[in-house]
Amino acid sequence: MKITLSTKGANTARLQTALREALDRFEERHVLLPEELPFIRDVRYMKPVFIDNLRDMRLHPKDYVRITEHNGELQIVIEGGIQAILFEQLVLTSSSRNCGPAHLSGTRRAPSRQPARFIACSTSS
Repeated sequence: MKITLSTKGANTARLQTALREALDRFEERHVLLPEELPFIRDVRYMKPVFIDNLRDMRLHPKDYVRITEHNGELQIVIEGGIQAILFEQLVLTSSSRNCGPAHLSGTRRAPSRQPARFIACSTSS
């Protein structure tokens, strides 16, 4: 999965700092926290091997997320499988918080060879 988040006319330095800080907080974080294990083990359709896999999975945003700036536009590219979905949510939430939800817009296409493109911050502040 490849997603590109474009920010045009926004305070890209502030957004880039906020995104990097949010991603850094997830470095080495467990996907499934120890206190969540008892609950998830009670879910009948979750196989023990899948739960053990989640328990042992760590997030490494630097392996999946690239943030670059080009011509005053911040490009965030997220590549990967399930990790991309996890980081997509984090990036869009952080962008919304730092740009204001009124300025978050975009579309996401069905899986294809072309990346989905989100125009996140179209303010001139």
